[in-house]
Amino acid sequence: MADKELADLQAQMIAMSGDDAMVDALGEQIDGLRAERQSILTEAADRSDLQELMNDMIRFLDEMPTMLTEYNDAITRRLVEKIMIYDEKIVLS
Repeated sequence: MADKELADLQAQMIAMSGDDAMVDALGEQIDGLRAERQSILTEAADRSDLQELMNDMIRFLDEMPTMLTEYNDAITRRLVEKIMIYDEKIVLS
């Protein structure tokens, strides 16, 4: 969607090349759309990275034995990336 709008605005900008005020206004719109597009791409990449981490964790859990009978440091480190301690709770992530 943003790509089509960008192309349309760029075409308008070329058509209005004699009107400096219009070219400036279209340029600002183009800059805004480019920033929005970059934000969308960044968000999509973040989601893709998170999805890949989740898929990796699912594969790891599927390969684990169903019953652990003793502590395993490697498995614990793999399952727990970070521990945050608050006044009333502990959050594992």
